[in-house]
Amino acid sequence: MNFTLRKILGAAACAALLSAPAAALAEPSADGLLPGTPYISLQAQGSVRKTPDLAVISMSTDSYSKDAGEAKKKVDDAVQAFSKYFGTLGYEKKYFVSEKINIEKQYEYDVDENGDRVKKFKCYKVSRTVKVKVPDFGRIGEVTDQALKNGIKSVDYISFEFSDKANDEARAEARKLAMENSKKQGQEIADIYGAKLGHVWSVSHNQYETGGDIGARRSFKRADVNLMAAPEAADSAGLAMADSSYQPDEREYSDNVQVIFTLDYPEK
Repeated sequence: MNFTLRKILGAAACAALLSAPAAALAEPSADGLLPGTPYISLQAQGSVRKTPDLAVISMSTDSYSKDAGEAKKKVDDAVQAFSKYFGTLGYEKKYFVSEKINIEKQYEYDVDENGDRVKKFKCYKVSRTVKVKVPDFGRIGEVTDQALKNGIKSVDYISFEFSDKANDEARAEARKLAMENSKKQGQEIADIYGAKLGHVWSVSHNQYETGGDIGARRSFKRADVNLMAAPEAADSAGLAMADSSYQPDEREYSDNVQVIFTLDYPEK
């Protein structure tokens, strides 16, 4: 418990101040930050640990063809098929984001009759990244399975984050706990000094979080398999992606409050 007991007007006037009627007490400080009565200034903290409520899955697919339109169509078909499946899950539309399409020319190198190295056009590569957010961690495996089956070629990474609602609720909970702790500390201090806890003269607070970069720890029931493998590779390994389980790290939300309480002393 971190607190400071301050008595206004200095030690010499302290006794007179504590026994003086309210009308005779000193005025508040010129800046209004300190009351004109005995007071206590203390700090209190509240902390809560929370688990992320959203899994973020980043996936990508690509296609190669001498015809850019044909390659693009294959990529579009895969994204649309997966999007159609994802829509059946009942999640918010904003939880599905398809990034812009990238089209690149691919080249190969050959040697001509003079022995010089020559660059030749090979094909077009069309690629696209898709990111989805899944609030039900138990469906992560199902979602990745369906992505691969619908033409998405790789699951690049899985991370975790908090929704705005979860963030707000956790911060409010930590703040409330800090304020409750400050009141409890203030009451304990007042009781020890034979005073009655008065009203709140001022209060300020600051918040912070630790564990902001939340990674995924992944474990499988059977032999591990590369997430970038095609569906048939996962099947041949005897492992469906849905068999995986995920345990995201927790984040700690903390709130510090600085409070000034006035103190009331019984008349003698």
